[in-house]
Amino acid sequence: MKGFKAYSGNEASVLNYIISKFLKLSKLHGFKTVHLPLVEEVELYLRTSGEASDVCNKELFEVHRYGDKSRGWVLRPEGTAGCMQMVKEQSLMQDNHELRLAYHGPMFRYNRPQAGRYRQFSQLGWEYIGVSDYHSDFEVIKACVDFLKDLNIDFEIEINSIGDSNDRKNYRKELKEFYNLDDSQDPLKVLDKAENFDNVPKMKINEKDQNHFEGLKVLLEKSGIKFTINPFLVRGLDYYNSTVFEFKSKLRESQGSLLGGGRYDYLMEQIGGKHTPAIGFSIGLERLLLEFNQEIENDLVVIASLDAPDFALKVADDLRKEGTACVIWKGTDLSKILKKAVSSKIKRVAIAGEKEEKAGKVVWKELSF
Repeated sequence: MKGFKAYSGNEASVLNYIISKFLKLSKLHGFKTVHLPLVEEVELYLRTSGEASDVCNKELFEVHRYGDKSRGWVLRPEGTAGCMQMVKEQSLMQDNHELRLAYHGPMFRYNRPQAGRYRQFSQLGWEYIGVSDYHSDFEVIKACVDFLKDLNIDFEIEINSIGDSNDRKNYRKELKEFYNLDDSQDPLKVLDKAENFDNVPKMKINEKDQNHFEGLKVLLEKSGIKFTINPFLVRGLDYYNSTVFEFKSKLRESQGSLLGGGRYDYLMEQIGGKHTPAIGFSIGLERLLLEFNQEIENDLVVIASLDAPDFALKVADDLRKEGTACVIWKGTDLSKILKKAVSSKIKRVAIAGEKEEKAGKVVWKELSF
C-alpha cells in the first residue's frame, strides 16, 4: 500500500541498531520505556493538537466502531498526548515528584508519502514530566545531541521560546493582521509553514519565560553546544509553550527535520488533569535512516556444520552460554559458506565437522571485507 513500507535486510538492521541506541540512552538517563495503545479517542487529539491543526483536519486515520460510522477512534498520530493520557488515567504522578518516560513504535498520519515520510512511520520519544526549570530543558537537548553524535549524524540546532498562552494570543492577533488572514486560518500554522520571514513581526514574550530561555542558552553555551535562535520556530502542535527546539540535517534542506520537541506545561490540564509541567521530544526513525551512513558490525558467530550437524548444535549451545548469538549454516562446501559469511558482514566462522569433533575442538576463521 502507498505510504506503508516493510523493512528487511540492512535497512531493518539499521532500524534495530538505532532503536537499541535509543533504549541505551534512555536507560542511562533514567527513562523507563512504556508501551502506548495504537488506538485512542479522537477527542484526545482535538483537545491537545487543536481542531484547526493539520493533524486533526487532514491526517487522522479514523477507526470506526463496529456498526457505528461516527467519528470516535483514531490510530495514534503522535506519542505525547497518549503518554500524558496514560499518566492521568493511571495516576502515575500521585506518588512521584517526576516521571521520565520513553516510548517507541509506529504512528499514523494520512499525508502525501515522500522520502522519509510515510503514512505509517516510527517514532522514538521522551517525556520528562513534573519538571519546569530550564535545567531539564538542557538535559533533554543535550541527550539529543549525544544521541545523534553517537549515530555519526551531522545536525544543527534551532531553539526559540514561544512564551505563554497570552503571548501567543497577542502574537496571533499581530500575525493575523500582518498576513491579512480570515478567522478560519491559524496564524501560527501559517508561520510554521512560511519560507520567507521578511518584515514578519517577532513574538514578544513575558519576563518569566524570557529569563527561563536565557538560563537555557547559558547552559548550552557553557557545554559548547552550538545553536541558532530562530524567532519564527513555533512547532506545529497547539500544546507547546516556552522552550521549543528542532534538530535539522546538514545534508538535506528539504525534509531536513530530524527531531523536534519542547515544553508543554499545560497539556495535562487540557485533558482534564492537574497542572503538570513537562518537556519532551520525538524522533522520526525514517528520517534518521536517510542520514545514517556508518557500517554496522555484525557480531553474529556462524557455525559451519559441514558433515557433523549434531556436534555443531552442541558448539552453538556452548557459545550461547557465553552470551554470543550463533547461527548454524549446513553444507559441505566450506568456500561457499565463507563467501556467504563475507557477504553478510560476518567476522567469525567456527568450523565444526567430523574432523573437529574427533579432535574435540573447533577451527576459527577470522574474515575480512
